[in-house]
Order: sequence, then C-alpha cells, then structure tokens
Amino acid sequence: MSRDTRAGRWLTTGPLLWIMLLVVSLMSNIAVALPPVAFAVALAGTTVIGLVALVLHLRRMLSRVERSTVDLGVQNARAKALVQDLLISEGSDLSNVASGYTEDLTLTVLVGSDHGRDRITERRVTRPIQSIGHRSLTLVHTYAAGGEDGALAEIRPQVAVEADGVSGEWLPLDGPGRGVVVFSPPQFGGEFCWELGYDVPDGLWDPLRRVGLDVFRYDNRTAPIRHFEVQFVIDSLAHAVFVRERNNRGEITSTHRDHDGHWNVYWSAGEIAASALFEWDLRVAWGAGPADKPSAATGIVG
Repeated sequence: MSRDTRAGRWLTTGPLLWIMLLVVSLMSNIAVALPPVAFAVALAGTTVIGLVALVLHLRRMLSRVERSTVDLGVQNARAKALVQDLLISEGSDLSNVASGYTEDLTLTVLVGSDHGRDRITERRVTRPIQSIGHRSLTLVHTYAAGGEDGALAEIRPQVAVEADGVSGEWLPLDGPGRGVVVFSPPQFGGEFCWELGYDVPDGLWDPLRRVGLDVFRYDNRTAPIRHFEVQFVIDSLAHAVFVRERNNRGEITSTHRDHDGHWNVYWSAGEIAASALFEWDLRVAWGAGPADKPSAATGIVG
C-alpha cells in the first residue's frame, strides 16, 4: 500500500476514531463520578452526540464523493469532446488519436551533382495530444550499399528544435536509418517545429545521374501525417525535369529554376495526406542548354 493511500484512509477514518476515543474517555470518567441512573442519562446523551457527529461526518464524505464524481464526469466529457474534434479533423482516422500527436511534414530532397551531394531535410510541425518525449523515425536511405563491405553507411542527422529551452537529440537504432529523436523537456499542448537535416552518404540518386530515371519512395503509413509536401531540388546541370506521383496522388504545385539554376519542383498531397506508400517517378535530361518554360500542371520541364 502506498503512502498516499494510507494517508487518504487516515483522513477519512481518523475523525471517527477520535470521536469514539472521546466517547469512551467521557464514559469512563462519568461512570466513576455519577450514580447509575445519572450515568445512564449521560450515556444516552453522549450516544446521541456521537451519532449526530457521525451523521455529519458521513454527510461530508458523501458531499466529497459527489463533487469528485461531478469533476470526473466533466473531465470525461472534455476528453470525449477532444477525441470527437480530432476524429472530425482527421477524417475519422483513429490512428491519429492513438499516436498521441498529429504532424505536418515537408521534405526537401536535394539531388546533387555527384555521389556525395545528396541531402534530405525533414521539417516537421508536431501537435501533441498528450505529452511527447520522443519520436521514432526511419530516415530516407538507399536500398543498396555503395561501400566495398556491403554495409550501408550510418546516417547522422542534425536536429534543430524551434522552441525556447527545448533540445532534440538523435539516438540511432538497429536497422538502416532507424532511430529516435528525444525531446528535452517533453512537449505537450500547442505545436512545435523541428528539423532533421542529413546527407545520404551512399548516394541516393546514382541511377538518376547515370541513366536519367529513378523512383523516390516515402512510406506514410506509420505516422499520423496531416499535411505532406515534398520539394525536389535538382542540380543546375539538369536541362529538363519530369516529376509525377505514380498513383496520381496529390499534385505538382510549382516548378521553377532558382537564382543558382537549380530546378525546384513542389508537390503537395492536398488538405489531408493519405496513409499510403507514395512513389514519385523522376526523369532528368542532363546537359547544358536553354530550357523551356516549366509546366506546373504536369511537372514537366523542358
């Protein structure tokens, strides 16, 4: 039995014990001082006083129980209202509520000019439903190792949390790209933004650089992502670019070249992202030369 439980029981039974001890003490003193008839009258009066005190004590206990019941009912009602609001906003997706948070994700996928310049940035906006102290993640990684030993190189992301007094630390786990971001202190209520930035050391886009064709996949079936966007940034050596989600999910919202000559293709899943495996087909024509105006509707440039 815990210390708090013992203390709670003493608070509820203590007054009754004091009343009983007081009655016994009074009766023992009165019995010595009074004749039998007077003692009987005093005993009856004391008993009435004890019963009145007992009734008053029981009423106080009942009032406390009623107040606790009302408070519990209010808390349950608030919790149910919160869950109902979440179900409506999430399209009745119970996994979002069960996860304890919802999240927006923007991926920036940099297609470098060579094997060592591929980079990923994950910008996340997390809204905790309950206290959240960590996030389990699988980083974007290659499927085949580029090293001679056949092992994938370790990915070491930098974590930045945009909240005062909050830090994030990456702890790697077994398996390619798997790990946990630990937030200190844990976050609850409102929303907070954080970023993961990392190079992909084994060359994420070697097939695209070699033959001009490749596929980018992202599994959105294991996290409650609401708004999902991807920005593909392709090196300025590209002359023409094509990007399309294989299953026609979402849409290309913008395609242009920035001041450095890199191609920027923006894709959005829409208002609420589907819980699905997303696959984008990429085609790039490499080589210098003037490019035609981009087509945001089709994702075709060149």
